[in-house]
Amino acid sequence: MKNIFFSLFLLISHFGISMTPSTTHTKQTVIATKGLHLRESAGLSSKIITTIPFLEKVDPVFEAITQTDTISTMNFRDYDGNIYEDYITGEWIKVKYNGEEGYVFNAYLLQGNDYQSTENVNDAYGITFVGLDCVENIHRNKDIQWKGVFKEGDQFEIRDVHISYYLYQDEEYGAFGTSTEENEDLLFLVGNENDQFNNHQINGKYYTDEWVFDYDQDSSSFENLKLQRDDYSTYLTISEDGIDQKMEVYGVVQLMWKGDLDGDGKNDYILTYGEAGTSTVLYLSSEAEGNQLVKPVAEYYSGYCC
Repeated sequence: MKNIFFSLFLLISHFGISMTPSTTHTKQTVIATKGLHLRESAGLSSKIITTIPFLEKVDPVFEAITQTDTISTMNFRDYDGNIYEDYITGEWIKVKYNGEEGYVFNAYLLQGNDYQSTENVNDAYGITFVGLDCVENIHRNKDIQWKGVFKEGDQFEIRDVHISYYLYQDEEYGAFGTSTEENEDLLFLVGNENDQFNNHQINGKYYTDEWVFDYDQDSSSFENLKLQRDDYSTYLTISEDGIDQKMEVYGVVQLMWKGDLDGDGKNDYILTYGEAGTSTVLYLSSEAEGNQLVKPVAEYYSGYCC
């Protein structure tokens, strides 16, 4: 997924997409998952009037920007495995919320309602990744409890993390981003409103470049997955324990994860579909119905976000 994030970074640079922290006077949405402090004046040392909850709306008040600030640092790991720091930078702007006026840090404000527009998945689940992102991936279910999947030597571990959304900007352009308190060795995040993903070591395998579809062939296989196409459609078949589950899919298919995430002793899958604009889908065995092996429960979008 890091390559996808880097591609998004290049797209924003090339096309000049602007997602800088908002200073307009239309209603804006709070994307700070723990809530955004409304303060008496600009600055972290100012008295807190109230905390505005995640996804609540505020009304900007017409006033010149009083202060630009950098309030947080985040650690990420680059393609060579080196850890580097990044920053959350924005401006303090005056807003009105529930009849009270004060100042908020606008790196945690988003214009409009452009978040989590994916369909055909269970809203009780989520899947996401840290790094530059599309605003559609802000999960609208406030009750989702997020877990991070980490590589620990030859093992994998799933444990609690706190997810945060923010608007990232530098001197030329900005983008939406996702972060946690420990990004360095984090592979991906899964969530459920009933805390179904318990903290534990996981048996599984994380794949980085395993493409299971060959455009030059009518069929292609990888491990227990098989892709077949005819003149009209492409089908993916997952085979386990004498059961074959066949699903209609589209585009290039990449296997990202196979292993037990939900603790039922059966394989769960993460598959990515497409190339430039991709959908990454979480399939869980615990939600399977009838003769299914797995069922899609959450979707993540990456690619052209403009």
